[in-house]
Amino acid sequence: MSLGFDRDELYEQRLMESARLTEPSSGKTVYGREALRLFANEVGEALREARKKKPILYYARALQKYDTAAEAGDLDYLKELYPDHRIRALKITSAGHAKRGLKYYHDKVEEADVLVVAPFRKNRVTAGVLSEVRHALKKKISVKRLYKGGISTIKAARGRKGAKNPAGEFGVLRSRKVK
Repeated sequence: MSLGFDRDELYEQRLMESARLTEPSSGKTVYGREALRLFANEVGEALREARKKKPILYYARALQKYDTAAEAGDLDYLKELYPDHRIRALKITSAGHAKRGLKYYHDKVEEADVLVVAPFRKNRVTAGVLSEVRHALKKKISVKRLYKGGISTIKAARGRKGAKNPAGEFGVLRSRKVK
């Protein structure tokens, strides 16, 4: 036997009727749907404030550095150096890289506020990292280089002539612009 109403509907209707809030700006008390709307706006504003993004630090390094003590040390150092940044350290496989292409990684670099590079040896980087650095420089994103004593700002990156070498080094980072 149906009474012509749903218990949930009745509960919601009574809740709406009993809802009461005081507007913070005017001090006016509002009831019902208006009170619920006001509450939703206040909660929504608080959530938007909480969601304000932390700046993003993109950590670029050679595949050979993945899951090593050096990588872990770099990440710890970056967390100390940039405590208010979210660190993005993407890990790829050759299959994943082929599927996504460099555009995917360039888009991730564009989302970042700072690009930090861990060179493979001295100031030399692999082809993928070189591409990310060049893209960041082109988009006016701050690029930093990690080294044993700290961190430095990168102004330019160039490919190496005769880039075929067994270590996979394809580019060199420069702290000063070279004409």
